[in-house]
Amino acid sequence: MNWRNTSNNQDHYYDHPNTALFPDFVEWFEYLKAHKLRTYFNDHPFPVAGRDAGGLQTSPEEISFRWNGLSEWMSRGLTYWWFDHNWGFSIPPPFVNTTHTDGEWEGLDNAAWGSHVYFQSVEWYDKTVRDPAGDTWYGGRPMTLTKFGKPDWR
Repeated sequence: MNWRNTSNNQDHYYDHPNTALFPDFVEWFEYLKAHKLRTYFNDHPFPVAGRDAGGLQTSPEEISFRWNGLSEWMSRGLTYWWFDHNWGFSIPPPFVNTTHTDGEWEGLDNAAWGSHVYFQSVEWYDKTVRDPAGDTWYGGRPMTLTKFGKPDWR
């Protein structure tokens, strides 16, 4: 089930939620929090360089886009993320300009790099937003999910 629309490359962005499947995300997240349930979204990240909207993985454009997209959904009530590099596209490691899931830079592949990016994003959000607010349920020890192996979607 897709939490965002996938038609016309809308899944390259974070601001096209699938309101056909989730007509009211506010209500959904409120329900989850009221029942002390944690939740995550599966993300197939598309790099900004792949759509000519900025630089490579450590560029200000990519960092801003990724942080804003991930933290926006956490501010709505998402607990953590599942970085899914097992897709037709993914974020590559630093200094690699590709949208494919098999990029590598000096032994660092996109699975390890993406895992780092997503964990650091959740950790930073917890440290700077949830923990100072006293949110001991969603804050505290950060968590993310990642499939460690190479892609098998083909």
